[in-house]
Amino acid sequence: MKASPNRAKTLRKQGMTDTEIANALQVSKSTVYRYLAGSTKKR
Repeated sequence: MKASPNRAKTLRKQGMTDTEIANALQVSKSTVYRYLAGSTKKR
């Protein structure tokens, strides 16, 4: 299952930290930062 920016935002609203979200979605923290900032483009 591909990680979802919407899922990251939902987890943030539930009080999870960036590290916890990254672990839950199995992505890097930089990906979590992009998801929460609203950008899904790869650099």
